[in-house]
Formats: sequence, structure tokens, C-alpha cells
Amino acid sequence: MTLQLVVFSLLTLFLMLIAQLMGPAVPAAAGQEAAGDVAQQRRARLDAVIQDTLRTYIFFAAYALMLFLLGKPDLLPQYVGWAVVMLQLLKGYAVFWERILYARFLGVVIVGLLMFLWILELPLLQAPPP
Repeated sequence: MTLQLVVFSLLTLFLMLIAQLMGPAVPAAAGQEAAGDVAQQRRARLDAVIQDTLRTYIFFAAYALMLFLLGKPDLLPQYVGWAVVMLQLLKGYAVFWERILYARFLGVVIVGLLMFLWILELPLLQAPPP
């Protein structure tokens, strides 16, 4: 069952990578800015940050749950996991301030790190059980 989960997650992450490369990272808020409603504009930006973070969290949480079932990971996956968390914080900042190019770049890096984590879990790359 691990192989199917990893392959399905990698395919979905590949689609997410394509979406990061092509799609806008932040919905346009120019109409709200012209209206002068700053509170509503900030709420829309915060909603964009939350939606963006949830997309990353789903794949990261699935990976973490699988590692809980398989045992403690090595140091490299732990460091990569912390890198994903820190980069997602920076990406949330970029999404909030509508820095689309930075958000897209960080999104591609995050998806690449998540793909690396999932590739490490392929049964072909795992050590045989004792």
C-alpha cells in the first residue's frame, strides 16, 4: 500500500508543480483597493494565504502520518521537513504582500522538496527489513 500512496502523491505533487509554475499565486485585489476598504482587502489576502498553506499542508501531513507508521525518519527527511515549514512561512508572507514572483518561486521549491520526501519513501529506495 505504501507504493500506491507514494505514486499517487507524486502524481498529485507533479500537478501541483505545474499549477505553481503556471497559475497566479494571489487573487487580484485591485478592485477592493480602489474601493478603499482596507480591512476587506486584508481579509482577502489572509484567505489567500490560508488556502495556499492548506494545499501544502495536505501533502506534508500525509507524509508525516506515514512516517509515524513506519518509524522515526533519518536526519535528512527531518531537515527537509523543517525547510518546507520555514519556506511555507516565507511563501505565506509573499502571498500576503502579493509578491507573486517570489511566491511562485518558493512554491516550486516547496513542491520540489515535498517530491524529494515522497521519492525517498518509494519501496525501491528503502532498506530491506531485517
